[in-house]
Amino acid sequence: SNQAYLLSNNMFIAEVEIVSQPKKIQRREYYRMECMIDAKLSRITQEEQNLSDLDEIIQFRKLKPQQESGCTIVDISGGGVRLVCDETMELDAEVLLEFNTIADGLVQVYQLRGRLLKVSPSQNNGEKYELRVEFTDIQPKIRERLIRFIFETERRKIRNEKG
Repeated sequence: SNQAYLLSNNMFIAEVEIVSQPKKIQRREYYRMECMIDAKLSRITQEEQNLSDLDEIIQFRKLKPQQESGCTIVDISGGGVRLVCDETMELDAEVLLEFNTIADGLVQVYQLRGRLLKVSPSQNNGEKYELRVEFTDIQPKIRERLIRFIFETERRKIRNEKG
């Protein structure tokens, strides 16, 4: 029945019938900012995947460097990046992304582990590729630092636009 009953303590109770399947609505967890940040992207090898963590991989690479691809991060969020690169990799590849941010004269160095979600030819330049990388193993405090950088940068942009 579709009547609502008024209870003594001012609350309504309604009987509800579910008539359709729930729909999945795409909600981004993190705000995305357009940017131009130089980055290096490299595949995490099978050998490296056996190491216990990112620090070990970075140490291991001092002995055994991996081929890195120069890229530009064109948008960034607390969850991942979209990059334009000269080279491509296979989907689902485990990758290491390295980049620096500068805010208030302070340089932050990021070395983040991720997974390649999407690859497509770059719309602006057919010779390049657009890659989407999702961060897979990022410490909460590092993610917070990245999100803070994004918000500070956006705030500065808005301030500059207002003059």
